[in-house]
Amino acid sequence: MMRAMRWLSLSLLVAVSAGCATRSSIDAERLQGNWTVVAVQRNGVPDAGDVGSFLFFAGREVHFVPNLIPLMAKHQEKIRDAALG
Repeated sequence: MMRAMRWLSLSLLVAVSAGCATRSSIDAERLQGNWTVVAVQRNGVPDAGDVGSFLFFAGREVHFVPNLIPLMAKHQEKIRDAALG
């Protein structure tokens, strides 16, 4: 839930920035495109949890695609058992 709220906040920030003054419009244009998360800090402490995830900025929309590899590794046995039936 916190992750969703964080990205919702980012989405709103970008949307508001895109609709404001010229400087904000220029900043929003520079954000357009595909981005890879290379570093994350939570409360000033490094957190590698979202590193490798992707952000896609398209107009006033922001899409977040999480890095699923660490999650899959964490639950590898459950995934294997489910696949084998």
